[in-house]
Parts: sequence; structure tokens; C-alpha cells
Amino acid sequence: MTDARIQLVDPNGIISDVGTVPANEMSLELIRADTAAIVFYRFGDYGRNAPVKIFLDPTTKQGIKQIEFSSSSGLVNISNQEIAAALQIPTLLATSLKGRDPQPGPEESWDTYLPQALKDHRMPASTYAEFARARPERVEGGYDSTSSIGEGPGPVQVDGSRIWFGKTFYDGEGMSGVGGVGYFDTLSKAYTFLKIPELVSWSVSTLLLDDQTLWIGLVGHPEGMDYGGGLLRHDLRTGETTKYEVDAVIHRIKRWNGRTYLGTDTGAIVIDPDQIVARYLIEPDLTGKLILVRADH
Repeated sequence: MTDARIQLVDPNGIISDVGTVPANEMSLELIRADTAAIVFYRFGDYGRNAPVKIFLDPTTKQGIKQIEFSSSSGLVNISNQEIAAALQIPTLLATSLKGRDPQPGPEESWDTYLPQALKDHRMPASTYAEFARARPERVEGGYDSTSSIGEGPGPVQVDGSRIWFGKTFYDGEGMSGVGGVGYFDTLSKAYTFLKIPELVSWSVSTLLLDDQTLWIGLVGHPEGMDYGGGLLRHDLRTGETTKYEVDAVIHRIKRWNGRTYLGTDTGAIVIDPDQIVARYLIEPDLTGKLILVRADH
């Protein structure tokens, strides 16, 4: 939680002062650096806040500008054409990546956005015994009654007679839950839950059923800012689950030409076929306009 003094050191050991990034009583994390810019994120008690980008002049080895920008800009601030060009995808696909599953406001319930069948037939919540088995660390932290469990269905996808859903819950201030995915069969009027251990500590931010593969975005809903927990790919035939390390909150998951595309709160990610091959961050250019910058080089 101290200010960061930035210096450039050339191969001959000559040091040039670039500037100082104020911590503002938060911790600083270096996100990326190249010959033209250095980007820091700030993290406080309530999550990521006010990232800073320092622009460099590689010739004079001086900082020429410093801009703070939003910590969760999202792809909605980038034009469809720019997204399509950067990710090399059709414009229609770029447009769909900019959306997100409905997110209730502070006074809203997920019920507002659920299919009527899920309103008429309420999802059974975890019992305290199930919660204690799945998340013993939460029990040790003082969550010791059923009143602390507040789960509900969140993101949904309809597939024939089945309504697939991911569970969501507030995970702070005495409230918690057990993460999971499943489906409600509108013919039998029955709920079925999958057993995915990697999911028990997380809410679901978005999901995509693609043939026999279920893609699941993980998110934490604490007292402060939401934070990402990664991406799961679950094979419905074999039960095998693969986790991808994604530290952003995933808003949308799309498939095209054998690749998986993620729209996140900080940019976009490309997976091909089973590993992350490209990451893009949303940052300002020198004029302050938000652009997509490839950050995995």
C-alpha cells in the first residue's frame, strides 16, 4: 500500500525516472509492461479500483502521460468492428460478446429474470449439512446455521424440455451457499444437480451448453466488488472437468470455428482448442479513448 516509483534501466545501466503511481491506500499490482506503456491495477478492501496506465516515449525514455480508467469497463465500450478485427471474428459474434447475463440491481432479485417454470417450481436450497460437507472452511469461519444459506438459480439456458441454470449466492456478511449447476425438467417437474467439486465455492456468472459440453464462468459475490474464479469446461458424457485460470469476471461465453471466446469485465479471452491462446485488456489510448490491447505477448 505504498506508492510505486517507476524507472527504466537500459542495457548500459542508465536509469531514467518515469514517474510515480500513487497507491491511494491500496495495493498496486503490475499487470503488463512494454516499450510504450506500463499498466497497474489498484486493489483495496472492496476489490479492483482505478487502474493506472503510464505512456512511455521509448526514444527519450520518459513518461509522457498518466491516465486512470475504469476497473471494469467491459466490451460495451469497444465498437463491434474493433472487437471483430482484434479477435478475427464475425461482427455478429463480436456484438454477442458485449452482452452479459442479467445482473439484478441492489434491490432486485434474480426472480425478475427467470423463466416462469423456475418461479413456479422453486429450486431446493442446500441443507446446512450439505453446506458443511461442501465448504468446511466456511463453517470454521462462523457460518453455523441454515439462515446463512441464500442460494438461487442465476444464469439460464433452455435446451428442449430442460432449463439449465447456474446457482448464485451472496458470499459475505454472514451469507453464503454451495455453488452448483443443474437443470429443471419441465416435463417431470424435477430438479437435477451435477456433481462438480470445483464449483462448490463459486457462484455462476454465465454458462453455455454446447452439445455435450457445459462451459461455466465462476464468480465470487463478496461484500465488495465481484471477482472472477476461472472458467470450467465440464464434459456431460464423461464427467471430466477442466479449469482455465481466468482472473476476470466472465460475462459471456461463445463458440465459433472450434474456438471459445470469453467476454469479460476487463476485456476478452480466446481458447483454442483447450488452452488460452490470447488475452485482450481494455485500456485507454493517449487520447483517453478505450481500446483493446493484446496482453499475452
